[in-house]
Amino acid sequence: MNEQAMAAYRKIDFDDVAWSEVLPGLRVKAVQEGPRTIRLVEFQGGFVEPGWCEKGHVGFVVSGRLTVEFDSGVEVFEPGQGLFFTPGTGGRHKVRQPDGETAHVFLTEPI
Repeated sequence: MNEQAMAAYRKIDFDDVAWSEVLPGLRVKAVQEGPRTIRLVEFQGGFVEPGWCEKGHVGFVVSGRLTVEFDSGVEVFEPGQGLFFTPGTGGRHKVRQPDGETAHVFLTEPI
């Protein structure tokens, strides 16, 4: 493959990226490229986000069921479902992962 074609993409093997514990019950594998970051996030059973998140997220539930609280109620995201949370107070959310349920979610965001 020529150098120009190789510069057009980057293959990431998440098996080679180390987990980073952000909070108890929340681990992340993150890779930054230019103005974006992609993350594989693990929400372990019993994890409760300490505050409301108002960041925008686009992602995909890889495994497990992700339980998210919004101002309007609770939504459960199943494996294979995508998610799109708008930034700001209109999309504010909080993960509340039930005991015994671990979810892996792939997210991409601007830095």
